[in-house]
Amino acid sequence: MSASNEPLAGIEAAVRLQCLVQTGSAADYVSEFLKLRSKITRETFIVSIFFIGLKKELQIGLRQLGELPDMWEKMAEKAIAVERQLTEERRQNVDWAIVSAVVGA
Repeated sequence: MSASNEPLAGIEAAVRLQCLVQTGSAADYVSEFLKLRSKITRETFIVSIFFIGLKKELQIGLRQLGELPDMWEKMAEKAIAVERQLTEERRQNVDWAIVSAVVGA
């Protein structure tokens, strides 16, 4: 069930809806399901499917950017940008490790 009472953006609601499992009564589950369902559109549902399928590191990177986009095209663009940034950071870390090894040798 929802961990907080804060208002959810459509994409966050769609992600939570897909991950929702009954932990209390059926009435509580139905209530939470309907609350989340009321906040999503077809587009946000599709975006949430895309988001859930991404590698965890990309999901984390996207969440760190702030509110997740509700449009698929925007989510795809941001996912590609985050992946490029992570790849560049890894490359720089490898380059730095090589320099450190050479200087330290």
